[in-house]
Amino acid sequence: MAPIVSVLMAVYNGEAFLSTAIESVLSQQMSDLELIISDNISTDSTGVIARRYAEQDHRVKYFRNTEHVSATENFNLCNRRAEQSSTYTALLASDDWWQPTFLSRLVEIGEKHPSATFIHADMYRTDADGRIINRYSELFQHHAPAGMHQAARELYFGCYVNIMSTLVNRRLRGQFYPTAEFFDPTLKLTPDYHLWLQLLTRGARGYYLPEPLAYYRKHADAMTMPVNSVPRLREEVTIFQNKLRNVHAPELEDARREAVQVRMARLGFELLRTGGANEAKSVLHEARRSGPRRRLDLTVAGTISSLPCPADLRARLWRLADSAARTIRAAG
Repeated sequence: MAPIVSVLMAVYNGEAFLSTAIESVLSQQMSDLELIISDNISTDSTGVIARRYAEQDHRVKYFRNTEHVSATENFNLCNRRAEQSSTYTALLASDDWWQPTFLSRLVEIGEKHPSATFIHADMYRTDADGRIINRYSELFQHHAPAGMHQAARELYFGCYVNIMSTLVNRRLRGQFYPTAEFFDPTLKLTPDYHLWLQLLTRGARGYYLPEPLAYYRKHADAMTMPVNSVPRLREEVTIFQNKLRNVHAPELEDARREAVQVRMARLGFELLRTGGANEAKSVLHEARRSGPRRRLDLTVAGTISSLPCPADLRARLWRLADSAARTIRAAG
């Protein structure tokens, strides 16, 4: 008989935090689940740890890949290896963890609200040692309301849904967004953001529980670290510029165009700040012409990126200009 929830855990060299993540799944108050662990050819003791749990608990199913793939593709492998007739899918990174009531609370909501394609809770952000920094929802000015929602427009401002604190209805996800893979394999850093955008713009509904029931660990090897900011912004530009172009509702067209401009601007600013002035020049030019409104910061950055001086000097000039602008905004 299929479990109610298939929990997908993609891992690579996760020995430091893996036991905490696994135990948080196995200690859930709702026990009708399977845990699929897909090991991306780890070189540490990840395999030893995962096999030990698989030997002790039949709900744990451990797989070791034959080749190294992206994290996105590894989660897709998890999904393929899971029981396809389970009702819900949940994802948990090997460095994050859940409160014991996480699944029971979200499954209860899913059963009471069968039209919800996904149910998402708030979560805590922590440091590497698990000390709480803040709540994930505090990162976003625009957010879904509590309860049932179709908050697509709010999602255009930022990914207020964290995949690690979300339960997905397998049947409804396939109904609204019928793709062979759980995640778009072309997206390495933003596949979850893309999934929520596709679902809500296609008419799916979500349910938001504004209670922190999970923990999202920030550490040096996390994929959300600043080193990934440029490739992440490139993917977000691709999502809003191309992947949503023929999907979104007409009333969201202005929001989509503004989202493209905002991401292009951020990408141009970051390229300019880190010494990629030549590429920043073309990106900033495209940002100015693609968006629905004029922006002074784009004009300033575009001017600096075009100066006939070394890229490192242009980077310093932009950092000074950006710092001055932030100071003025904070004061006024």
